[in-house]
Amino acid sequence: MLKLFILSSIVVLNFFNSLAYYNPTYLPSLLEKSEIIVHARIISVEKESFKVVVLKNLYSLNNKNFDTLVIKKFNDWTCAYRYSEYEIGQEAIYFLKINKDNHYQTLGTGNEGELIVKSNQVFISDYNQKIVESMEYDFLIPDKKYIKIDLETTIEGIRIYQDKKELIAKELEANSASSNVVYQISTIEKLPNNIFLKIVIDQKIKGF
Repeated sequence: MLKLFILSSIVVLNFFNSLAYYNPTYLPSLLEKSEIIVHARIISVEKESFKVVVLKNLYSLNNKNFDTLVIKKFNDWTCAYRYSEYEIGQEAIYFLKINKDNHYQTLGTGNEGELIVKSNQVFISDYNQKIVESMEYDFLIPDKKYIKIDLETTIEGIRIYQDKKELIAKELEANSASSNVVYQISTIEKLPNNIFLKIVIDQKIKGF
């Protein structure tokens, strides 16, 4: 009986330890695995979902444009929680997939597929990068630093990456020695000096 109790305790501890650690979903995966990417504003909130009006369609796997979307809420858990309750008027760039229940939901175990937009600025979780300054913001998750990028710059970067992702991947694979290869020795064409795009490529080079 004691042996069974010990084994059961180990299984339970291993389960909770597995919950305590997870791999965040970074920008390259958000961009490459999304079925839909939109800039949108919340217009209604229900118990399990919320509805958004689409301000800009940024990407769709089937080249469809959307006026509104109903998205499944992210449920806070041991290691990840949303910055606040869902409220009408909140804006974000949403990286979405269709789940097994045929509902739209954000990508990422930690809700990484919701990039908060406030006052035309987009807030991206820092990852110990050296490209741009990051800081904490009192309306976001405490003790966590964010990179702030202009909304239009972010939108431009998303569209460039979606348009050039196969060429970028091929070039990075061929020239993996330099973290700035796409900007310095591009054999395809010189990409715009877009800070969002540069962060995406930096994360891709680091294997995120």
